[in-house]
Amino acid sequence: DMPSLEKNKIVWGEEYDWSKKGEEWSQPWGNSKYMWLGTILPRISDLLPTKHILEIAPGYGRVTQYLIPFCEKLSIVDLNKNCIDFCKKRFNSNSNIHYFQNDGKTLKDIENNSVDFLISWDSLVHAEKDVLESYIKESARVLKEGGVGFIHHSNYGTHAQEDKGFANPHARSASMTAELFEKFCNNVGLKCIVQEIILLGKEDNQGLDVFSLFTKNENINTNTKIINPNFFMEGQAMRNISSLYPKDKLFPEELKSIK
Repeated sequence: DMPSLEKNKIVWGEEYDWSKKGEEWSQPWGNSKYMWLGTILPRISDLLPTKHILEIAPGYGRVTQYLIPFCEKLSIVDLNKNCIDFCKKRFNSNSNIHYFQNDGKTLKDIENNSVDFLISWDSLVHAEKDVLESYIKESARVLKEGGVGFIHHSNYGTHAQEDKGFANPHARSASMTAELFEKFCNNVGLKCIVQEIILLGKEDNQGLDVFSLFTKNENINTNTKIINPNFFMEGQAMRNISSLYPKDKLFPEELKSIK
């Protein structure tokens, strides 16, 4: 097998059909807006707004679009040129966004101690442990004292070790776990605050994914670890709401003036 980094570069940079702009991954919620409102924002809202947000691996900007109003400056870093180029076009009316193509492991264009909040959603689940270790090391460098990061990553490594036959329907990294993430943080002086192991659906009884919230704050000593067996119900609830209140039903032609 080729290294994961090269594989990810080929898959998401050359092979993948981005015509739906990544919206296809938001279908469990109905669309990306309801994914943001129902799942991402409730977990990070107490940390926003802030001065400088860094997003790692934004893809075609399905989360980026919602981060813009929550900061004075937004830096986005992606391994793939096609992703950065598309985001530049998509957000060209926003002067507070800075775009960087990187090597998939480091944040060389981001200054030391400059980031208040760092986020990566739904991308680093495909990244192996060497990539996460490198990004965590870099996070320790770029985060301000007291800065916080929220990274969505794989926990499939736990099950890959225990049971070779366990299904991996979402192509999660087989080397990454919640425990490793915490260890990588501790190694560079970062502290995990919350690690939420989520069950992606009814077929996932293992917890394939983790949301890890961490900080550059030496006074934090406890990491709250929870397993959320009801995660997929968040999407279900938001999908129901989004279909009940769609814009075209709420705003028929004669009411457009009230928008």
